[in-house]
Amino acid sequence: MQLKDYINVLKKRWWLALLVAVIAAGVAFGYSLSQPKTYQAIAKLQGDVGKPDNNLWASLKEQINGYTARFDSVEFAAAINERGKFDLPIDEIRGKIKVQARPAEYTFVITVEDTDAKRAASIANTSGQILVDENEQKIAGYNQDQQTYIKLTSPAATPDKPNSPRTNLNTAAGAALGLVIGLIFIFAVEFFDDTIKSEEELKRLTGLTVLGSVPIWKGTASQSLPMNSATEAAEKSSSPVKIGSKRE
Repeated sequence: MQLKDYINVLKKRWWLALLVAVIAAGVAFGYSLSQPKTYQAIAKLQGDVGKPDNNLWASLKEQINGYTARFDSVEFAAAINERGKFDLPIDEIRGKIKVQARPAEYTFVITVEDTDAKRAASIANTSGQILVDENEQKIAGYNQDQQTYIKLTSPAATPDKPNSPRTNLNTAAGAALGLVIGLIFIFAVEFFDDTIKSEEELKRLTGLTVLGSVPIWKGTASQSLPMNSATEAAEKSSSPVKIGSKRE
């Protein structure tokens, strides 16, 4: 196929690709609406030291890295559940929380996703506050110049809109995917369609000159098909060309 053939295919079957895109967008939109809304709350803790000291900074980095394992423990999830009075299964509490240690920045980020916006923020802040309280108890007997501090510098705010599902994004992605599938489909149909559709295509495929063509006859069975001079010449030609034949 040449470039103009592809263009002709698009002109003829563009509606099919558009239809598939609309259907795919509708499916994605409906699926998004059927999913429960989840809200994301983020709390950030910042570490510091009593005095500038390389050993203290190294100790603080190790402490921050250790918090990740702390959140994996059942005991810590139970402590969050008890302090916040969330009355949730322990495994569900653990599943809602994701943490990220950033020792190079001496920070620790707590991210909570929940179907309840207020509870998401409460779980994040409760988790952070437990770490702050535990650290204060740990350094209570230390001299000030030997202390490492953990503070809840950015408490989680109650999110005002859901984090997922992202209906607009999902719908747009569905439409784009549907359009691609639609284009593939129409060109696949064209590829397997081996009928000859124009005089130009017949000439290109056979290398022969088209002497005439037979139009679609819309008359009755009792009426004869009128013949023009080109058609008569084609009948008398020693090398007739059969219009509508299959591609060889």
